[in-house]
Amino acid sequence: MGSLNRPARLNRTLLALLGVVLLAGGAFVALTGFAVIPVLDPGSPVLPTTEIGTSWLPYAVVIAVVVGLACLLWLVVQSTHRPRTGIWRLPPADPAGGETTIDADVAVVPLEHDIRSYPGAHSVVASLAGDAANPVLELRIGLEPDADLAEIRRRIETHAMPRLCVALALPELPARIRFHLDATRSRVRAR
Repeated sequence: MGSLNRPARLNRTLLALLGVVLLAGGAFVALTGFAVIPVLDPGSPVLPTTEIGTSWLPYAVVIAVVVGLACLLWLVVQSTHRPRTGIWRLPPADPAGGETTIDADVAVVPLEHDIRSYPGAHSVVASLAGDAANPVLELRIGLEPDADLAEIRRRIETHAMPRLCVALALPELPARIRFHLDATRSRVRAR
């Protein structure tokens, strides 16, 4: 089954490793500061008094900037994450007939149009992952500030989802729906 959150394990692993490194660094600094570990003299200055060009400070700044930019890039990649989709092979209605294949991205286009036509819903991104045996649908729906969330959800459950299930010949389709308010649309309206 296709996972809707593929990078979650990597994110948890990287965060755990970063946490362990930061805890170890903090413990080292605390133990050194209290003179439990006599590695450095507690009375010595933090920054060297020698010329900046020959010290480690410029290298530390460059490394910090590179790590910061890598973290920002990772955040951008996470915000644009979409589950991996593929080609679906639908079960034939007639065993003597041929095989029907459809691109999962194409299969959800009518669903997106249906939901976008509901009052209060202005943007929809649908991702269909997995295969016909183990399908998973993810919906990200942008709402206007005055949208009726309960009504939109009811229409998705009674209109849009059943239509997609019929089109894909599925008895049911597990889905995760994320609603978000679009603040920029409310600012434009307020003017």
